Amino acid sequence: MDAGAGGLKALKTEALKQGRWCLGEDGYIEKDPFPKEKTTIDVSLQGSTDTGETLLGLTPRNAGDSPVVHYSPKAEVTEADPRVDDLDNFSTSEGSLYFWVKSPTGKFESGPPVRWVAELKIRHQVDPAGDKRRVTLQSTPRAAITYSLDGSNPRDGIDYTEPFEIGPEALRLLVYASAGKANKTADFQIPASGDKRVQIDDTKPARLQGKRVSLDTTDRVYGVINEFKDNDNTLFRGVHIEIGEGEKP
Repeated sequence: MDAGAGGLKALKTEALKQGRWCLGEDGYIEKDPFPKEKTTIDVSLQGSTDTGETLLGLTPRNAGDSPVVHYSPKAEVTEADPRVDDLDNFSTSEGSLYFWVKSPTGKFESGPPVRWVAELKIRHQVDPAGDKRRVTLQSTPRAAITYSLDGSNPRDGIDYTEPFEIGPEALRLLVYASAGKANKTADFQIPASGDKRVQIDDTKPARLQGKRVSLDTTDRVYGVINEFKDNDNTLFRGVHIEIGEGEKP
């Protein structure tokens, strides 16, 4: 590297460090004065309430000390829309919302609304009902639900308005839930009445929890390694290994 190139590199490094230059999204150098960053907001999931509402934490950015946040289920959010009173614990039953941040002093330019989409959770419960069974469906947050019992697309299935009855035979229950921009499909295998066998869900990984396995010989250790070394779908997490002999680690 010649002296000229080295000098330019040093100048670039120092200017970036001091904030007089910055790297744009295209990788090119931008020099001050830089355009002011517009207001935006970070949305984080805090949990859920006993009534099924979602709790969110809202953190405005580039908005000064006293930002005002409005929200709406529609993409166009204005000052006429409701205002968030508690940024740390905002609760909603909506499946999706748009948040818009405004600087009350006008010092910061308002950016576009930020969309948040809920992660829907679908649950089902099967209860005896005489010689039949009753199925109850629920979505958190609340959502419109459709379902099918014949393997067809549940999105075009039966509207769920109340618990429904099924017979004693085994069946496949497909469920589709949608709320705002959020949607999710669930696949439930319901065993026949009286079938006490463990039901295996092929779509979910098997987990071995709280089980202590003693690999006290070299052959056993290498046996486990060789069994799973070529299987990319097998993951070990939280494994505690003690190496030693007898009482001595």
